[in-house]
Amino acid sequence: MILSKDDLAASQELSTEICIIGGGPAAISIALSYASTDYKVILITGGSWTQTQVNRRLYKGVINPVGSHEPIETTRRRQFGGGSAVWARRCVPLYPLDFEYRAWVPASGWPVAYNHLLPYFKKACTICQIEDFDFDSRSVFPDKQPEIIPEFDSAELESSHLERYSCPIHFAKNHKTQLESSLTVQVLLDAHVLSLEMQNRADTISGVEIAAGNKRAKVSAKYFVLAAGGIENARLLLASANKHFPADIGNQHDNVDRYYMTHIIGTYAKLNPTDRDKVMFDFEKDKDGIFCRRRWRITYTAQKN
Repeated sequence: MILSKDDLAASQELSTEICIIGGGPAAISIALSYASTDYKVILITGGSWTQTQVNRRLYKGVINPVGSHEPIETTRRRQFGGGSAVWARRCVPLYPLDFEYRAWVPASGWPVAYNHLLPYFKKACTICQIEDFDFDSRSVFPDKQPEIIPEFDSAELESSHLERYSCPIHFAKNHKTQLESSLTVQVLLDAHVLSLEMQNRADTISGVEIAAGNKRAKVSAKYFVLAAGGIENARLLLASANKHFPADIGNQHDNVDRYYMTHIIGTYAKLNPTDRDKVMFDFEKDKDGIFCRRRWRITYTAQKN
């Protein structure tokens, strides 16, 4: 069931088993996994079918230093479907090295291992319709040259890695019928979570306050899922100080919002190949018709040195 903000009454209190905060691919995928179960789910989207100027302004922020990042309201979408409304569809996995402690990278090392997430990476390939979890040109294109430029790979650069491109998927529109017909999933459009509440226990979220137009409402649940994106997840935690967490929820070590990661800007090398007919940098289709493109990667040895 999909509800608009007009379907909510002022000061209404809603109760469910699972409350998912977010309206993009992650939030919708989680909601869909419960659509045919007996679990009651409420999905709070923070936007409607298209992004309004009012909602777009909610994503504005300060870039410091100036010019180091695109304006953050232009690269995100506060609407049902989230970034899938505009994304370039490029899919690239995290690598085992990304999870490891590296002495030359401050604060490196994840609390989870690559192998723990590997089954979910493979499941994400199915959800994003890129078929196989295979990002190696040597196995995807065994009859073609593995390198972007023949004999150019070295101890510093390797180019057998691939990007895989999803079909055009607007997650909200593609799954609209399933969400509308679900008897257990309720989608609240244009409902904005203001804060997370912890009334009785320091280890349990008891509810969230939401704004839907001029109305205020509350949603209580047994489980809450934050799936609003890296910036919005952190913002909600920082906006939810309470008696149990005066420095904001989960921020007792001052880590929330400290490790935002975006594209690194810089020039590693400039290339001017002479035999350009042998350069493998155009899009290619694999055996399933999925578009792929080669990519360079700095090797572990080069990163360490």
